Amino acid sequence: PLFGAPAPAPAPSADKKEEGKDVIKKEEKGAKPPPRATEPPRTKEASDEEEEELSDHDGASDTSSLNTADREEMEEEKAEEREKALEAFASMSSDGEAIPKEDFPKLIEGMGTTYCEEEHRRTLRKLAGPDGKVRKDEFVEWYLDWL
Repeated sequence: PLFGAPAPAPAPSADKKEEGKDVIKKEEKGAKPPPRATEPPRTKEASDEEEEELSDHDGASDTSSLNTADREEMEEEKAEEREKALEAFASMSSDGEAIPKEDFPKLIEGMGTTYCEEEHRRTLRKLAGPDGKVRKDEFVEWYLDWL
């Protein structure tokens, strides 16, 4: 070699080329897809807890992408639903402030919604106080978030 010029690399031998191909072919033939992760079976309690976590949000809706007219329409609909909930609650309540938890299914159905025991069971547990009554303000807040 001349001054500072690198020496040419030796040509790979035929054995090394073939050896590399064999390794690749063996890997391709015997390659198995990585094992899939599986979830353990979900218990009823775990399922209820997951759904409760999903339903426990602060009620803030993302309206940042809506235009002013759409936001106003949503607010009007929300106000109408609030009035509907207040009226339905008042019709079921003797004091205007609370109903017995046993009347919750009638209240839901009276609002034109289908009561589903499985779906509303957790809701009723959260809404009913220790005295077994559902309070108007808590119900209306839940109802508007539920929509």
